[in-house]
Amino acid sequence: MQPRATWYSVLQAPTTGPGAPAADDLRAAASELLQSEHPGARRIGAELSAWLSEGGDLQARLGARSRRGKRSMPQVQRMKARDAALRELAGSIDASTTARARRIADMVRSGHPLVLAIHAEIAPVPTSPAQVARILRSTD
Repeated sequence: MQPRATWYSVLQAPTTGPGAPAADDLRAAASELLQSEHPGARRIGAELSAWLSEGGDLQARLGARSRRGKRSMPQVQRMKARDAALRELAGSIDASTTARARRIADMVRSGHPLVLAIHAEIAPVPTSPAQVARILRSTD
């Protein structure tokens, strides 16, 4: 049987070790935010302080959690950038959309440097020719 993970709030974290500096930094940041003139900063400071003492879901406390089944705005932006890069790459392949999609999917599976760069710098690239074809046909 696997040992259970030990869970603790940031405030209960050890005062030494890898988590201690982060906890101290978060407490200091919360304190600074609480003293701000900006109401939004004070709200974030209060929520961060509450999270530090009570634990829970920080994204939910801050109101930054995406709705269930939805992607966050940064994820959407990365996917759009990836799709644009794949369409640009496909433009250099002289073939039908389906053939371009198959070629790009093969490039992903073989580890082609151009596709690996898109994968590493922007977002994961699908290996399915059908998914690549949907991306190539989309206009967004």
